[in-house]
Amino acid sequence: MTPPRDTPADPSNDDVEAALALVCTLPPLDREGRRVSVGYLLARATGWEEHLDGVLLEFPDADETVRALLDFVLAERQCCPHFTYEVLFVPSHERVTVRLRASGAYVAPLKAMYGELARDRGIDARGR
Repeated sequence: MTPPRDTPADPSNDDVEAALALVCTLPPLDREGRRVSVGYLLARATGWEEHLDGVLLEFPDADETVRALLDFVLAERQCCPHFTYEVLFVPSHERVTVRLRASGAYVAPLKAMYGELARDRGIDARGR
């Protein structure tokens, strides 16, 4: 059974599907396709960090990757409107980061979802 959208997820539960059910406005049948496409994008990541309010993903600063990241943010803000998205280009133009933040009941699902996806792709955690 899918929990209601306003019910906090159990922070100890790292099940990505449960996290998606809480935060994602996509119908259940569309979530798996979205998860796969996000996984493809995360395959380009060079690292990630968990923060108190979310996660930071690091990518090489290549035009194709940046376009994919901007498309990602445009799509994600529609299906996960409880998250804040920040794209940062460092001055050396060697990398670009995407920070996903949430508050309250949405922090644990955000961390669970992206942490699991990053680990599934073998992406190194930074700052650990």
